Amino acid sequence: MAWKKVIVSGSDAVLAGLTVDNSIVATDITASLQGAVVGNVTGNLTGTADTASYVSSNGVKFASVGGEQTATQVSASVSARLTTFQSQGVDNALTASFVDGDDVEFLASGNGQTATTFSSSAASRITTLEGTGTIQGVGTTNDVTFADITATNITATGTLTVQGTVTSIETTNLNVDDQFILLNSGSGGVAADAGFVAYDDGPSFGWDNSEGRWAFDATGSTWNQTSIASDAFVAAVKIGATDANYEKAGNLRVDGGEIYIYV
Repeated sequence: MAWKKVIVSGSDAVLAGLTVDNSIVATDITASLQGAVVGNVTGNLTGTADTASYVSSNGVKFASVGGEQTATQVSASVSARLTTFQSQGVDNALTASFVDGDDVEFLASGNGQTATTFSSSAASRITTLEGTGTIQGVGTTNDVTFADITATNITATGTLTVQGTVTSIETTNLNVDDQFILLNSGSGGVAADAGFVAYDDGPSFGWDNSEGRWAFDATGSTWNQTSIASDAFVAAVKIGATDANYEKAGNLRVDGGEIYIYV
C-alpha cells in the first residue's frame, strides 16, 4: 500500500464521504469499486467484473464472470452461410445471388438461375399490347398514330376535335341539344346551297342560294351533293310593309287586314 496524491479542485470538497461539488482529477488509483461506474473512463480497466463491455484491438469485448467473448457483427447462421459461400463457391451455397456479367444469378441448392427482367406472363402481355407495331407514348404532348381503330363504344368526356375528313356518323335516332345547326361551315363564310337529303337518292330540302329562298328537290338528290336542283319553293308570309328579300313568286304579304301574293 502506498499513499497517492489526490488533487481536488473547488472549495466545497468533502473527502470523508467523497462528496465533491465541482470535479475530481485522480491519477494512478488502485481501488475496489462497489456498484456501477457512470461516466467515461480513459485508460484500461483490469480485474474481474460481473458484466462489462469494452473496445479492444480485436473488436468489442463482452465480459462475463470467468471469461470474455468477442462480439460478431452477424448471427451464427448468417456467418455460416457466408463461410460456405466463400469457401465452397457458388455451386454449393444454399442460397445466394451474385452478378455474373450482365445478369444477376440466383442460386438455390446448387443450381444457378438467371433472373429475367419480366416473367413470361408479363412478356406475353407486352407482346400482345405492342402487336406488330411499336409502343407509343400517350401523354398530353405525345403524337399518337394508329393504323386502324375498331371499337364498339368510344366515350370522350371532354372536347373532341377532329382535324381531317369525317366520312359519316351513323345513329338510330339523332338527338341534338343545340337550338341551331350550322350547315356549310366549311365554306369560309361564302354563301352557297345547303340542306338535307332524305336518303341516298331521295328528295331534298335546302337553301337555294341563287334564288335566295328555301326550296325542294323531289326528283332525287345524293348525300354528297354540293347544290340543290330546285323544282319547288317554300312560300313565305311577310307581315307589314314590303321587303325586297321576300319579293319572290308565290310569297304572301299581310298588311292592314289585306292579303297580297307576289307574282
